[in-house]
Amino acid sequence: MSQDNVGLMGALLLTQLKEECEQQHARVEAAEQRLAEVEAERDKWKDAVIDALVVDWCLNEETVNDPHKAIAALIEWNIKIHDDPAVSKSAYDRAMELASLKAEQERLREALKATTLQAAKQAEQIADKDRKLSEMTEMYSEAARDAEAAEQRLAEVEAERDKLETQVEARDESIALAKRLYDALKAERDR
Repeated sequence: MSQDNVGLMGALLLTQLKEECEQQHARVEAAEQRLAEVEAERDKWKDAVIDALVVDWCLNEETVNDPHKAIAALIEWNIKIHDDPAVSKSAYDRAMELASLKAEQERLREALKATTLQAAKQAEQIADKDRKLSEMTEMYSEAARDAEAAEQRLAEVEAERDKLETQVEARDESIALAKRLYDALKAERDR
């Protein structure tokens, strides 16, 4: 092989190596460009999350350095906002409904209290009427005993009266007989 051939082969080999280097260089540049695009896309997400953390007042050292804590902080913040009646209409509606239910609960509690007081007063009135009824029943029982005693005494008095009437009739008969005898004796004496 001649020196020209070796030089030619070396030049050819050098050209091939140069082309391969250029291809490798192009692939590296393409990979670096793709990596830059991926990092730019990732940075868009990171920037968007950090912007949201700033806007929602959740940005701190933990949330900047830990994406999970950043997302958790944003979720927690948005839940608070969702549940804040000053910000959220649905939370406001729920708060109004809750206030209405509490007012209704208080109204029912007051009604129950009034009903309980009224029932206690009625129970007291019933107990008073029951006490008076018991007193009246006792008085009636006493009156019934007194009436029975009076009826018994009346029967005794009537029996006594009947006895006296019998004695008066007997006396009247005796007087009438005595008067007849007297008249008869007087008529006989006058004759």
